[in-house]
Amino acid sequence: LAAAWCLRCVAVALPYQLSPLVDRCAERINNLKSSPEAVSGYSFAMAALLGGVYQCPLGIPHCKGKLVVSIAEDLLRTAAQNSRLSLQRTQAGWLLLGALMTLGSSLVRYHLPKMLLLWRNVFPRSQKELEAEKARGDSFTWQVTLEGRAGALCAMRSFVAHCPELLTEDVIRRLMTPIECAMTMMSQVPAITKVHGAHLKASAAMVRLRLYDILALLPPKTYEGSFNALLRELVAEFTLTDNSANTTTSLLRSLCHYDDSVLMGSWLQETDHKSIEDQLQPNSASGSGALEHDPSSIYLRVPVGEAIPGPLPLGVSVIDASVALFGVVFPHVSFKHRLQMLDHFAECIKQAKGVRQQAVQLNIFTAVLSALKGLAENKSTLGPEEVRKSALALVMGALDNPNPILRCAAGEALGRMAQVVGEATFIARMAQTSFDKLKSARDVVSRTGHSLALGCLHRYVGGIGSGQHLKTSVSILLALAQDGSSHEVQTWSLHSLALIVDSSGPMYRGYVEPTLSLVLTLLLTVPPSHTEVHQCLGRCLGALITTVGPELQGNGATISTIRSSCLVGCAIMQDHSDSLVQAAAISCLQQLHMFAPRHVNLSSLVPCLCVHLCSSHLLLRRAAVACLRQLAQREAAEVCEYAMSLAKKAGDGKDNTTINLNITETGLEGVLFGMLDRETDRKLCSDIHDTLGHMLSSLAVEKLSHWLKLCKDVLAATTDVGGAVVSEVEKDEEDSQKKDEMDDDTMFTGLGDDDKSKPSVAPRWVTRVFAADCLCRIILLCENADKAHFDLATARSAQAKNPKGDLLVLHLSDLIRMAFMAATDHSNQLRMAGLQALEDIIKIRGGCLNT
Repeated sequence: LAAAWCLRCVAVALPYQLSPLVDRCAERINNLKSSPEAVSGYSFAMAALLGGVYQCPLGIPHCKGKLVVSIAEDLLRTAAQNSRLSLQRTQAGWLLLGALMTLGSSLVRYHLPKMLLLWRNVFPRSQKELEAEKARGDSFTWQVTLEGRAGALCAMRSFVAHCPELLTEDVIRRLMTPIECAMTMMSQVPAITKVHGAHLKASAAMVRLRLYDILALLPPKTYEGSFNALLRELVAEFTLTDNSANTTTSLLRSLCHYDDSVLMGSWLQETDHKSIEDQLQPNSASGSGALEHDPSSIYLRVPVGEAIPGPLPLGVSVIDASVALFGVVFPHVSFKHRLQMLDHFAECIKQAKGVRQQAVQLNIFTAVLSALKGLAENKSTLGPEEVRKSALALVMGALDNPNPILRCAAGEALGRMAQVVGEATFIARMAQTSFDKLKSARDVVSRTGHSLALGCLHRYVGGIGSGQHLKTSVSILLALAQDGSSHEVQTWSLHSLALIVDSSGPMYRGYVEPTLSLVLTLLLTVPPSHTEVHQCLGRCLGALITTVGPELQGNGATISTIRSSCLVGCAIMQDHSDSLVQAAAISCLQQLHMFAPRHVNLSSLVPCLCVHLCSSHLLLRRAAVACLRQLAQREAAEVCEYAMSLAKKAGDGKDNTTINLNITETGLEGVLFGMLDRETDRKLCSDIHDTLGHMLSSLAVEKLSHWLKLCKDVLAATTDVGGAVVSEVEKDEEDSQKKDEMDDDTMFTGLGDDDKSKPSVAPRWVTRVFAADCLCRIILLCENADKAHFDLATARSAQAKNPKGDLLVLHLSDLIRMAFMAATDHSNQLRMAGLQALEDIIKIRGGCLNT
């Protein structure tokens, strides 16, 4: 599987290799049919290649689809002929058909009748056939059967996900026949595993996983007749009724609000060492994602934000799928059944003890959050008074739970419940309960849970819906925030206060001064070691800046005081040792710059941001680049100038803090280009692209030589197809060869030396493609700025009058050289970008080429 994924990555980077690789895999499968390892390995490789086709602009020839179908059909047809190969051929056949679906409707349309027939034939067609099937077969045949049905359901899921245009009413009706058979079969599986052995449980769990996945994608009305049986299965799944292990879902953090990460510690997962932090999280199987847990991930699209697929172990994945499907089905269930399930949840929690109770409660709250989210998306109500009462009792009980993750989940559930009920009396009752509890409670757990409940109520109901409770909520939370005896209470109350400030908008304007005064006081008095408190203070400060908004531009005494307080708060946080607090400070300064740009000192802010670009903390680099992105939109010239002045100070040895800053004559732009080769975070790379784009739009015409040199430096590392290297790189290669000849001792003793003495990594092809795109943008900007950029005679006369003048036509040879280097590279994407640049040069300056 790992080799197959590597092959897919190679094919995406070199799309011209995709079709030959598919042919090679097909040939090997046909020639090595008698080897189970070869059948599995080459089918994985072919499935991975098919899954990567959508990333290749030219795709693959239409006839390849027919080739895949014929191979898959042959594997499924011959699976029963040899028991030694049955399992591998069955798995490989359905895997290839599932991968085929990722090619889209235009190709799958021709094979759909055959696929529908295959899906229908793999399941028993009636209850009678199912009963007859139970009476025969041994352990091995049942394993093959279950794997085959799991594969068929997986191919169906892939079809529904990738070919929505083909999902007519008739097709859905025909799909429901095998799906309904699968649901009926699920009730019989426990008896089968009891007779033939517990080792079938994994195959049975895979069938359930595939079934839940496809049902979550289909309209619930198509299977509403099976709701009762399905809900029994789902509830039993995540309440661990038939599961002795204390397995917990991995979805809880994703269903809670992103802003609550400071309370749950999930910000740790947004670091460069995410894979390690994941493994330290308390939920089951966290950080243990691997391809072998779900072979279909080899062709499915990678989840947003992930670089490689990492499906979780089967036990966790099944619970995740059941929770997700529960959220889809719940809004379509009758109020009577909702009440029964909520009462059942309370009973399950009550009966479980110790660690198991925590696991069951985590799963149930995740399912409840999924259901409430589904209700909000469907604009449905929770139900009559008895349903609300049962749900409220379930949630309120967890606000006092010792587990902070459960308290977060309960607060989130309370807010979402208020959102779907939408009645002022119900909201008032929930708020009053928390008010009373906070006034009387002295234990940390109750105070943190109910303070978060207030914040979540305001977050989901909004300022208008919760306006009557605003004064009481603010006064209570301000008092709790001053409780120096418990920093945990301070953290939760300040976080809730930030939520209220965010949601209330202009309605909070009357409370800005006392809140801001408290924020400054706590920034100065709370020990820096309590970083969570300082992080929440940063969020409060950012929310207050947004509330005051454009008023910050004013010159009145009150506004001047507020603005000065905000700047002082930012300065205190900038000096904090914690990277998250520093990131919060940058975010606050970014907001201040948005509303009052004249009052933010760029001469001190920009150097600070440049230093943070080299930080070892991802969140700090993200914040710095996001701020630079905003500054570059309006003040690109000043930003670049301040960055260069910082580099000069570092070069003169006047500023020791910038010793690791790698700003050369290419300036801040060169540093950002260099970051594109090192960074893997998508949001960060996107912000870098935008920042460079804003700088280029503002400065490229005025500093033409500088920007062309920048693009040339990036593109000059390109080698052509024959392996010849452009002249600028030959010297570097000779130097690197000499360095390669150094012995190990010399190499390792020089690790601490200056970076300039080390061989540098050539720009990656993705960065080169971006540089080629920048070249095209420079040509377009020059065309829009002045036609003299494309008139050689005018350019020469202008240069004679003003030798410092810079016009694009004078760089024509460089332009053609850069475009040619890109167009002859081994990377398809870079070749296409280079050809585009050549086309732009020829189109815009055809007359110039003749001269």
